[in-house]
Amino acid sequence: MSEWLGFKNRMGTRQDTPLEAAEDIGRLIDLVRDGNPGTKIFIAKIIPLMDNAYGKGPGEYRAVQEFNQFLSFVVDLKNQEPGFTGVDIVDMWSQFDPKTMLAEKTHPNRLGDKKIASLWYEAITKHNM
Repeated sequence: MSEWLGFKNRMGTRQDTPLEAAEDIGRLIDLVRDGNPGTKIFIAKIIPLMDNAYGKGPGEYRAVQEFNQFLSFVVDLKNQEPGFTGVDIVDMWSQFDPKTMLAEKTHPNRLGDKKIASLWYEAITKHNM
């Protein structure tokens, strides 16, 4: 959900800033928690992409990097709220090599898919889920 909501807001029709997109994730966390405070939430950082991947200029890579930084900050704040815990970030950003793991400028190739799957598996099994 993080990748879809944050990235689509940033590069889509809304043109949110990275901070606004990360704040959207914070609101989504609040909605999930309101419905079930004990829910374990996993959010992934966005994988790196090649610059100008969406034809919007050379700042796209930096915008994704900024979004991921803001996302970490938002999750840290949510985990400090009294009575709530259980938001984990799956760090796709630092574990993903865009030179060898992208099929083109934005989407993972087979090696990238395997890396993403292994990172999700590792995060989920760490919590005996």
